[in-house]
Amino acid sequence: MPLWEIEAVVSPDDPRWLGRRVWRSVLVRASSAAAARVVAGSLENTHTVGNESDAQRTGFSDEKLYWVKQVTDAREEEAGPDSVLAASPYPRH
Repeated sequence: MPLWEIEAVVSPDDPRWLGRRVWRSVLVRASSAAAARVVAGSLENTHTVGNESDAQRTGFSDEKLYWVKQVTDAREEEAGPDSVLAASPYPRH
């Protein structure tokens, strides 16, 4: 199964993050780039507070926040379920 690296492409201070946790890099095993975005979404808590609407979208689904690229790696040949293999967050402010 292919490996995918998802990287943040805007500054952690950018207002488009809307208070979300910002992940510098996430390594995901998934069948496609789109599936990798969905799997990485499990790292985010999509619950809202107060009168905010629950959009059911994570930051990983936004191409302006994260880019996805396929990784060539020895682990690529390993079988296994779609999953997050590694995640590196930016420090919280």
